[in-house]
Amino acid sequence: MRRDSRIRLVASAVVVIAILMFTGQPWQPAASYHAFADTRPLAGIPNAANVLSNLAFVLVGLTGMRLCWQGNPRAHALPWSLFFCAVTLTGLGSAIYHIAPGDEGLLWDRLPLGLALAAFIAAAVTEHVGLREGLLSLPVLLLYALLSVVAWYSIGDLRYYVALQVVAIVVIPVLCALLPGPYTRGRDWTIAVGIYGGAKIAEICDQTLYAAGHIISGHTLKHLLAALAVGILARMLRLRLPKG
Repeated sequence: MRRDSRIRLVASAVVVIAILMFTGQPWQPAASYHAFADTRPLAGIPNAANVLSNLAFVLVGLTGMRLCWQGNPRAHALPWSLFFCAVTLTGLGSAIYHIAPGDEGLLWDRLPLGLALAAFIAAAVTEHVGLREGLLSLPVLLLYALLSVVAWYSIGDLRYYVALQVVAIVVIPVLCALLPGPYTRGRDWTIAVGIYGGAKIAEICDQTLYAAGHIISGHTLKHLLAALAVGILARMLRLRLPKG
């Protein structure tokens, strides 16, 4: 299959996802969303496991911000630097949210996470489609992420925000497989996305996992798995080499 045909195939997948996601009724947040399984305090910190597990985001985010400029062209490093910066802010925002869960605090969790997903997708486009296409998509994706969070916060419609997650989990591995990038360690993209997908499953199983032994909840595990996915990407940037 020619390269142009592969690009059109990936673009078609995005269009199909958009049609499926944006038609029909708005997706309202679950009324019980803020009712997490593990509410145990520690040293005066409420919901300690869900709060403190966000330190993993801060750690890998700061590490990635340092690594993304080492051995990467400036244009390739730009979306990565925004990604790791947003991940760091996600850790801080999510920690604040979990101290007293509510929509106001969740705004400062979802906003940087949405920006991180947008920058991640732009990084994939930059390296696997083309530099020009990736850098042009970056501000568009960041604006979309911002508006998707506004849509959730103002009118309670999660479709646009969830679409970012679906594209990152479903489309990016296909993009990387069909359009190999200019660096080694290309499989790290798919490994990271797979781990992030596991994090989303853990989030859904919050109560079930906690009830299994009262050791760790699904939501805490989600934080740790998602941070591991980011760590895989940071490690990829440190170890990869230009092909050829």
